[in-house]
Amino acid sequence: MILNIKRSVFLAVSLFAIAVQAAPQVELNILIEKELSGLNEKGENVIQCVEVTEVAQGETLFYTIQYKNSGDEAATDVQLNNPIAEGSTYVANSAWGNNSIYY
Repeated sequence: MILNIKRSVFLAVSLFAIAVQAAPQVELNILIEKELSGLNEKGENVIQCVEVTEVAQGETLFYTIQYKNSGDEAATDVQLNNPIAEGSTYVANSAWGNNSIYY
């Protein structure tokens, strides 16, 4: 009889460990870029986005938020907040994407 109780306890602990592992795992990456312009080898003006390493006053930054759920369950009621950096100004109506809002 004692052997059966031990098996039941082991089974319950094993199932709990599996249940704890089954969860959403949301990964987030924020890319900050700015536009740079210059001339190409043909003398044409080219504009490209480059990752930000330094920012001068008056430059416009582009924030891209990438997210992925690598877990084994759906992530529900997820909210991504990306506050405007201190000293920055939000450009009106520039946020876009599903359910994007600025407040």
